[in-house]
Order: sequence, then C-alpha cells, then structure tokens
Amino acid sequence: SSVPQKPMRTRPILCDKTSEFGLTGAIHTSHMYEFCEALEALRYVAGNMYNHKTTGAMVGAQPFSGARQSGTNSKVGWWPNLLQWTELSTLGFTFNKPTDFAPSYLDRD
Repeated sequence: SSVPQKPMRTRPILCDKTSEFGLTGAIHTSHMYEFCEALEALRYVAGNMYNHKTTGAMVGAQPFSGARQSGTNSKVGWWPNLLQWTELSTLGFTFNKPTDFAPSYLDRD
C-alpha cells in the first residue's frame, strides 16, 4: 500500500503505528538526507528497505526477510542466516595421561 503525500516527518510514524507486519518497505525520494532519516525512523518496520520499486527481494541477489509479526527478520537465503542454525562450542583436549582426577585447587603439594 502507498502512503498519501504528507510532510516527510509524519509518514514514517504513520507506517510504524498502523501495522503489526513488515516485509518490504520503500522510500521514494531523490534526497539522500530524507532517505536516511526515513530509514532510521522505519528501522524496525520492514525486513528490507528500498529506494526504488517495491517488488520485493530478488531471488539469489537479495535476502528475504520479514519483521514484526511477519517473521524473525533472519534474512533467509543469505549467509548470516546460517548463524542462527549454528552453535559455538569449546573443546579441551590433552594427550597427557592423568595421574589423579582431583581438581587443581585441591593439590596438596
């Protein structure tokens, strides 16, 4: 849906307050300052933001994601999404055969 022409500062507020969902958003302006200002205001409104046609993410070229009730904003199909499916672990290993199993703070030398 499109937002009727209103002062630039009120439009992001309208978008932010009127929907629980957010897939793709677009800001149509030729002014970089307005674009950046709107991006900041709409930071949590949509998964992807554009300054051109709002056809959605191009398969294989851009991530697909949704914000708010539309998803976890995890950028499906994009490499950072893999981090959600991994878990960091640490492994300690030694080749020295233990002589006892008491913790080091119990050493009674």
